[in-house]
Amino acid sequence: MIESFKHCCILVNERVESAIASEMTSIDQLLAFTELYCNLDFPGGCPITNAAVEADAVSAPLYHHAQEAMKGLLIRLEEIIVTGITKSEIRPDVNPQDTALVILSAIEGGLLMKKLFPSSTSMTAVKNQLVRYISCDLK
Repeated sequence: MIESFKHCCILVNERVESAIASEMTSIDQLLAFTELYCNLDFPGGCPITNAAVEADAVSAPLYHHAQEAMKGLLIRLEEIIVTGITKSEIRPDVNPQDTALVILSAIEGGLLMKKLFPSSTSMTAVKNQLVRYISCDLK
C-alpha cells in the first residue's frame, strides 16, 4: 500500500514540476499549479488527501507518508511565493506559509466537493476564486 502511494506521489510531483517549469513568473507558476491540481485526474481524487483520511485510523506509516507528501507540496508553494516576493512579483507583506496553506486547502476542499458532488461546479468555483486571489490579491 505504501509503495503504491509513493508511486502516486511521484506522478503528482512530476506533473506539478512539469506545469510550473514552463512558467517564467511566480504568479504564473502558482496559476499553473492551481490549474493542474484542480484538474487532477486520479480516480477518487487526490491520493495524498485520500491516504491521510483513510490511514489516520488504520496505518500510522501511511499517514506519516501522506503528511510528508502534503508538506512537500506546501514547501514547494512557499518556495514559489518567496521567490515571487524576492523578485517583486508578489507583495512583500504576503505570508508565504499562510498563502501556500490557503491555496492548497482550497484546492483540496474543492476536490472533496467534486468527489461528493460530481455534477456540481464546485471545483470551477474554487479554481476561479484562486485565480482571482493569485492574480489580484498577491500582486
